[in-house]
Amino acid sequence: LDNVDQAKRQRYEFVYTKLHDFQDYMESLGVDISLSGKPVKAREKRDIALQSPSQAVETLKLLGVEHNIEVMHRLSSEKTFANILEAARSEKKWKNIRAYINVFEEYFTYLNSRQKIQTLDFLYELLMHHQGDIRRQAAGLMGNIIAHFNEGYKKELPADALPESDDDTALHMWQTYLDMMIFPDHKLTGQHKSWIGYTLKVVISSVMEHCAFDDRKLYLDVLFSYYQHPEKMKEATAFVLLDAAADLPLVLCDSSQLELLRGLCLQSALSERIDLKAASLRAMTHMAKSLEGGQTEDLRAFVRQFDPGKQPCLIFLKAGLWEAFFPETEEIRQMRRSLDRGDIVSEIFLDNLKTATPWIVKSVNIQILLDQIQRGQKEHLLHIATHFSNL
Repeated sequence: LDNVDQAKRQRYEFVYTKLHDFQDYMESLGVDISLSGKPVKAREKRDIALQSPSQAVETLKLLGVEHNIEVMHRLSSEKTFANILEAARSEKKWKNIRAYINVFEEYFTYLNSRQKIQTLDFLYELLMHHQGDIRRQAAGLMGNIIAHFNEGYKKELPADALPESDDDTALHMWQTYLDMMIFPDHKLTGQHKSWIGYTLKVVISSVMEHCAFDDRKLYLDVLFSYYQHPEKMKEATAFVLLDAAADLPLVLCDSSQLELLRGLCLQSALSERIDLKAASLRAMTHMAKSLEGGQTEDLRAFVRQFDPGKQPCLIFLKAGLWEAFFPETEEIRQMRRSLDRGDIVSEIFLDNLKTATPWIVKSVNIQILLDQIQRGQKEHLLHIATHFSNL
C-alpha cells in the first residue's frame, strides 16, 4: 500500500476485520471457502443459555452479519426497496416510523442515486408528520443524504488521479429541496406548510455539518439566492428564512450575502407581526455576535431607534442585541428592570399556555424566565419549575 499513515491503516484494519467476520459466517454455514471440493460441516446451533460468554459473543456477531446481509439484499433491489418505502409510508406507529428512519440513516451510503432520491421524497413527506421529533430526525437525515449524495463506499484514488466532477448533482438536489421547503406546494394546508418551513434550519445545519468544509461556501451560495428582494417576499417565507439564519455560519459569508441578510432583517423588523419581529431580532443578534463591528453599523443604528413596545419578548431580544453592541450601559439595565416587574412572570405563564401564541414568542419567554433565575431572582423559582413541567 502507498502512503500508509495511521488513519489509512485503521481503515484497512476495519475492512479486513469485517471480511474476517464474513469468513466466519460462511464457515458456520458449512461453505467451502478454500474451494477444495471438501465442504465442512455446518456448525451446530446451541441454545444461547447453554453457551459460554465467548460463544455467545460469536453467536451475536454472526447474527449481526446475517442481519446486515438480509438488509443489504432488500436495499439493493429496486422492487424490494420500493416495498420498504411503501410499508414505511403506511406505518402509523411513531416508534416504527423512527425505526425506518434509523435504518435509512444507517444504510443510505449504500444506496444508488435513484434510491437516495426516493428516500429524500419519503423524508420530505415526514416533514408534515404531527410528531415534532420525527420531523426533526427526518430533516437531519435529509441534510446528511444531500451532503453525501454523490458519495459512497469507493476505493481511495491515487493522489494524481482526476476525480469525477459530480458536485452539480448534489447542489441540484440541494436547490430542489430548498425550493420545496421554502415554497411548499399550494395544495398543502397552512399547518403542513409551517411544519415544513420550521425544519429548514435543521436541514441546513445538517448539510453544513456533514458536507466537506470546502463545499460549504457552494451550499451557502445557493441558499442566499432565496434572500433576495425582501420587499417582495411573503411574510411566511421571510419568517422561515430568518429562523434558519439564526444558525448559519456567517463567518463563511461574503459581503453581498451579509447585505442580503441585513436587508431581510431590517425589512421584517418593520412588520406588524410579533413573530416576524422576534425572528429578525434573533437573526440580528446572531450577526452581531458573529461579525466584526465594521460590518454591523446599520444594525447599531437600527437598535437605537427600535421600539419594542410593551412586549416582554421584544424587550428581551432588544436587550440582548443592545448588549452585543453596547455592553454594560444604562439602557441595558433599564430594559432588565422592565422585565423584572412582579406581574411579568404571570403574563409569560399565560402567554405560553395559549395556542395562539407563536412558538418563537414562547421560546423567548422561556429564555426570559431562565435569565431571571440565572441573575439570582428566585422568588418565582417553584412557579417557574411547575410551569416548565406543564409545558
